[in-house]
Amino acid sequence: MIEVHGFIVYEDKKLITFDIIVDFDADREKVKGEIQSRIKEKYPEYNYILIDDYDISD
Repeated sequence: MIEVHGFIVYEDKKLITFDIIVDFDADREKVKGEIQSRIKEKYPEYNYILIDDYDISD
């Protein structure tokens, strides 16, 4: 499972940033790389900052 939040687009800077939450048992770096590659394919004019976040609940 993947969740996204904090999605912000800075059109003037051509920058998109957002947090991703990935399952604990997943290869976080691999998932992060795949997400970034797929988005960059569709919107190559933007740079991306993906921030790893953790889903911690009691």
